[in-house]
Amino acid sequence: QYKQSSRESETLGVESEYFIAANWEIELGREFNDDEYKSGVNVCIIGSSVQKELFSNANPLGEKLKIGNKHGSLICEVIGTLKEKGQGGMSDQDEIVLFPLKSYLRTLGKEKSSINNINQVLISLKDGVDSKQKTNEIKALLREIRGIDKSGKVDNFEIRDTKQFEEAMTSTMAMLTLFIGS
Repeated sequence: QYKQSSRESETLGVESEYFIAANWEIELGREFNDDEYKSGVNVCIIGSSVQKELFSNANPLGEKLKIGNKHGSLICEVIGTLKEKGQGGMSDQDEIVLFPLKSYLRTLGKEKSSINNINQVLISLKDGVDSKQKTNEIKALLREIRGIDKSGKVDNFEIRDTKQFEEAMTSTMAMLTLFIGS
């Protein structure tokens, strides 16, 4: 919420590596610094859709946003904006507000503040790394952490490889082109 404007946006608590793994760049302002990650100060970085809707053409840097959910609320200072990414799947990737992880867990993510309740882990591999092999390694590690490695239980998590998603989309687009062209 900013002044009289409000909207629903995705909120995430992140560590410094998130910007690399998610391929996010800062448009205006800056990323979180080490002190902000360590102390959990209430600062935030907003996506371009949030910026456009709440601030129009005004500079949001230094402005205060009130963010809340069923777990709590906080007032954060906007220190940066993300470069626009646009639609991703079925959602607007730019409809996002990022916080240092410690700040997020202290206020908005109280219910999710244990290792067993992490909602999402984003991993980026360097070019040339075998993603299937790394997926298997990550799967084994998650099964061990969650205590299901030797129990025979079904995985209680899901791993999505964006390469597989891209291949499926390319195949779908080729079929659509063929169908439209027929």
